[in-house]
Amino acid sequence: AARVWGLGNEGDISVSDDALLFGWSDRLNDDPDLEYTVWVDRADLWQFVQSKDFLVWISDDDSPGFHQIYIGRDHPKDPNPAWYGHSVAKWDGDTLVVDRVAFDERMWLDGASHPHSGQLHIVEKYRRPDLGHLEMETTMEDPKALVKPFTQKRVADLAPREEIFEFICTENNRDVPH
Repeated sequence: AARVWGLGNEGDISVSDDALLFGWSDRLNDDPDLEYTVWVDRADLWQFVQSKDFLVWISDDDSPGFHQIYIGRDHPKDPNPAWYGHSVAKWDGDTLVVDRVAFDERMWLDGASHPHSGQLHIVEKYRRPDLGHLEMETTMEDPKALVKPFTQKRVADLAPREEIFEFICTENNRDVPH
């Protein structure tokens, strides 16, 4: 598990006029359920679990709380949109490069409620310079919603005494009786 520092920089994201024309800036007002959707880049406490063929990212801040990253394969020709997108990865020396596409357009790009389109493409690079730190670089590009690609760099500290707890958000759940 790792505690993430420096999740800010949202002010550097520039939303395009097209995103505003599509009404994405008003989605939260039009559909209050969207207030509880996940963001592309949100987790504070998370961990990777790795096998030969895939990684699983586990987070204590999202529901469902995990997403799979497939190692050494390509994206399918027509992937189903998903909250975290479809993720594939490869090693470039000591850096894990994760490529993410096919995001569900109902979720936000970040904690500041920036929109995105179905053309959102994210590349994440993870490198461990020493035992206690993980360097992360995330580049988001979306020609339909962002004026230019946005890159964020962060460093996570290893948090071996932390535990990932389950996260369930029942607020505004319309199916509670079932």
